[in-house]
Amino acid sequence: QGFYYRWKWPDGVIDREWMTARAAWHREVRQVLQRNVPHLDSPLLVTQAVRRALAGEDSLVEDEGQLLAAYEAWEPHSKKRCPGKRNKATAAAVHTPRRAVPSATPPASTSDWPA
Repeated sequence: QGFYYRWKWPDGVIDREWMTARAAWHREVRQVLQRNVPHLDSPLLVTQAVRRALAGEDSLVEDEGQLLAAYEAWEPHSKKRCPGKRNKATAAAVHTPRRAVPSATPPASTSDWPA
């Protein structure tokens, strides 16, 4: 019972490498977020800190090994599209409006307002 999303893989071929790397990276990010490290309170901030650490710059993440290794495994896959996501052209074709939306301009005077 209940509602859930199901990924539609292109040509029905599941990219296991993508799934494994994504799961490992997100697991490590969740662990960092659970520790409530100041200035690392979102996945984006954790990602940026990891990128700085890998570039040899000052970073808020400690070299824990697993976090950096998980990012290095995920990074080549990070540009791949999540399965089932539509591009803008497909989404526009599927979600066309049924009727025009009336203008949001209010009436010129209060006497034109419906009672």
